[in-house]
Amino acid sequence: MLYNGNMSTFKRLLDFFIKLPGVGPRQAERFVRYIEKAPPQYTHELSLALAEFKRDSKQCDGCYMYFTGKEDQCAICLDQSRNRKHIIIVEKDVDILALESTGIIDGIYFVLGGLIPIAKDIPTHVRYDALLARIKKEKPFDVTIAFSVHPDADHTIGYLNNTIQNIHQEGSIHILGRGMSIGMELEYADPETLIHAYRRRTTHQSENSPLSVHTVKKQVRQK
Repeated sequence: MLYNGNMSTFKRLLDFFIKLPGVGPRQAERFVRYIEKAPPQYTHELSLALAEFKRDSKQCDGCYMYFTGKEDQCAICLDQSRNRKHIIIVEKDVDILALESTGIIDGIYFVLGGLIPIAKDIPTHVRYDALLARIKKEKPFDVTIAFSVHPDADHTIGYLNNTIQNIHQEGSIHILGRGMSIGMELEYADPETLIHAYRRRTTHQSENSPLSVHTVKKQVRQK
C-alpha cells in the first residue's frame, strides 16, 4: 500500500514490515509496537544503521551476491584459496550463507536470481546469459547446482544441465544428494543436513539419458 496523507504513521510502518519476507501481519504489528515503546536513541540508531547499510551495500560483479565493502567483489570471490574450477550455482543470496555455514565448500558461487518455472522455457528473469558467460570463461571441472527441492528447481536443473553440456563438455554437473527433503528451502536447512547432501552429490543425467533428474533424486532419497 502506498503512503498518502490520510494514512497514520503506525499503519505506514506496519505496511513496510509486512513487505519483509516471512513477516505476517501479527509479527509486523509486534515490530511496530516494540519500536513505538523503544527509547528515542534506539530508533535513531536503527534509522542510521538502515541508511548506512543501504549506502554501503553493493552487488558482487563476480557471483552477484549482495555484500558490504569497498571492493567490486565479495570476500568469497576475492579469496585466492578458493577452487575456481568448481562453481556452485544457487537460487538466491541467502543460499550462499547456508552453504558457507557447513565449512566444507571450496568453490566459488553464482547466484542465478530465481528459478525457471515449469510453465516457462525461456529464462528471461534469471541470470541465464551471465551464467553461460561465466561457464565459458572459467571452464570449471565441476559445476554443483544447489537448489531447494521442488518441481521448479528440478525443471531449472534439467534446463541448465542441457545448456551447460552443450557449451562445456569437459566438466561434471552435480546436484545435491540425500539429505534434503521434498519442499525444504535450502536457506532453512541446518549445516549437518547440507553437509550430508553435499557429500552425497550425484552426477546429473541429461533429460535424454535413461535417468532424468527426477529419477536420480528419487533414487537418492530412497537409498
